Amino acid sequence: MDTEKNVNSTHKVNLSRRGFVKTAATGIALAAAGGSGVLLGACSDSAGIEGGGATATGTQRILKLQIDGEPGSLDTNYAFDGTSNIIVNATTASLFRIDENNEAVPDLVDTYTISDDGLTYTFVLKETTWTSGTPLTAHDFVYSWKRLVDPEGGFGNAQQLSAAGILNAAAIIAGEKPASTLGVEALDDTTLQITLDRPVPYVERILRNTNVRPIEQGFFEAQGSNWGTSPETHNACGPYQLSAFQAATPTIELIKNPNYHAADKIPFDGLRFQVITDAQQALFSYQNGDLDILELKGDQVELYEDDPTYHSERRAQIFYIALNTQLPGLASPKLRKALGLAIDKEYLTTNILKNGSVPAYYFVPYDFAFDSKDEDFRTGAPLYQQVDKGEALRLWNEVQAETGVDAFTFSVVLGEDTISQTVGQYIQAQIQDTLPGVTLELSPAPDKVWYEVLEQREWGLDNDWWWGEYPDAVANLMLFTGTSDYNFSGYDNEEFNAIIHDVDTLPLAANEAERLKALHRAEEIILDEDTALLPLYQAAQGYLSNPELNVPYTSGAYVLEDISIR
Repeated sequence: MDTEKNVNSTHKVNLSRRGFVKTAATGIALAAAGGSGVLLGACSDSAGIEGGGATATGTQRILKLQIDGEPGSLDTNYAFDGTSNIIVNATTASLFRIDENNEAVPDLVDTYTISDDGLTYTFVLKETTWTSGTPLTAHDFVYSWKRLVDPEGGFGNAQQLSAAGILNAAAIIAGEKPASTLGVEALDDTTLQITLDRPVPYVERILRNTNVRPIEQGFFEAQGSNWGTSPETHNACGPYQLSAFQAATPTIELIKNPNYHAADKIPFDGLRFQVITDAQQALFSYQNGDLDILELKGDQVELYEDDPTYHSERRAQIFYIALNTQLPGLASPKLRKALGLAIDKEYLTTNILKNGSVPAYYFVPYDFAFDSKDEDFRTGAPLYQQVDKGEALRLWNEVQAETGVDAFTFSVVLGEDTISQTVGQYIQAQIQDTLPGVTLELSPAPDKVWYEVLEQREWGLDNDWWWGEYPDAVANLMLFTGTSDYNFSGYDNEEFNAIIHDVDTLPLAANEAERLKALHRAEEIILDEDTALLPLYQAAQGYLSNPELNVPYTSGAYVLEDISIR
């Protein structure tokens, strides 16, 4: 007998307490994106949100949010940068969402059943209408998912559906089968059925991610390249809809979407996103009441950690240095390892970040991936690239002797925000002081053109971060396969590629012990044997918030959808 989930009752899907939310990239929680705040302001029409500090009858509750840059794309399937995902998450809904208890709970789903073998999920959708006026249907999910896995689309997050075990997803992405064979079907307008090739215990968590949300085909295709570039060309089915948005402006405004199925539970009339890259400016904005949640940076933590509203949590987010392995000099695994061994990560986290972040001698973080016995992937796993400046210099001397080249200069792509600049300067000093002849030139890039810069392959090092889409080691490791759309380093290892392919493919996908062994081997290849990247730290984040707000936190971020006014 199938198991029915009546989501109108108090029942919640039972998932491990070790669940994970990739905030700022999927889900409606925010992270790596700054703070937010409340301002009671005057009423306005859909063209925008007026400011003001009035609290009289008829005023609006506006939640003000900080973001680090302009969104790259609001295309649901394509959204890749933090800002884009924040906007997509606020304006679209999915089958599930993550609540304030870090549980996957139904969103657009009314009821659903799971077959006894765990391979067939049948969802009955809630009655929902797009802001275009068209009813949301099961066909909108089918269109979105088949578009996502089509290899001609080149969507970097297509792998999420193969990780979810959706039938034929891996073969379609590899170009071996047509997208029409994907295991997703609209039985009728309100009933969506998916078929898996194996049971996946965290499938609900993947089905709430940004890139697998529905798309209304007719409206979307009618807009063409103008999709999402203005409120008029954007279509929403989530808590909020675009109100004011124009390229190259520092503010993005959203208003509550009256068509959202739970609009009566959304406490705010709108959101205002402000681009603030400087940590001191963000602090001033918070102190002035223009932000109600502040993401603290560096010395700010020590100044405010005793504040009654201070909150800090460690994230499953890894900050790392990607290396252009096709560049002269960096093509040498010896030089890449020398760079990694030259960096004192303990000093970085203790004396510069000062926010609870910990050195990362790994790429799959702690408190992220767990087996069926709730055992952390990191338990008993080796640590890599621990600082050893003497060994780093020895390797650099060998590289010089073998190549006959005494000096290399590499550019470092990094963010424009304060913390990225500070960390970049530290890495620059560590490597240049330890390896005489190696020069690093810092090259800030805005989020919107980040991937365009990387695609040009003229850089040497990329100061970046990753937060896996679902609680499995492969969510991080797949980043460096030869076919990954996020692998701009040119790194391509046949054994590593085969492992990442096999762990989500039967029969290995169904053998937990052997699968875990293979994933540990994959991490060893990229961090030790080949040194394809340099992990820096596993992030933690400290926040201050307006005491008038109730701000739930989970996995190192706050859950926007569940913020309320006390």
